[in-house]
Amino acid sequence: MTDLCIQVHLNREPLLDLNSVRAQCERLTNETGLICRFSQRESDDGACVNLMFKTDHAKMLWQLLYEQLYQTSASGGLLRTSSIAVCEGRFGWDDYLLLHHFDPGEKCDKFPED
Repeated sequence: MTDLCIQVHLNREPLLDLNSVRAQCERLTNETGLICRFSQRESDDGACVNLMFKTDHAKMLWQLLYEQLYQTSASGGLLRTSSIAVCEGRFGWDDYLLLHHFDPGEKCDKFPED
């Protein structure tokens, strides 16, 4: 089982409707077989929220999340400019993949080919 996390930095986009994003995550959890468990955690200082997904299919889940949350949702543009997305690698968080970063200058990783 692998963890995939979308970390939303709340101060970057105050207009982002986080409740709508959470509802979309819940919907995807219920409608797809890709998410084993969805949870959310707020940072101690309240500056960010981690949307956590447990999955056995990280690559397929990321493709779905990117399409459904970042590309086609009403909140997509705001989410793109206020979040990072990371996924555990083969050795847990020691070799995580950076899948999305709000700073377009950051180099993101890709999933290895199967």
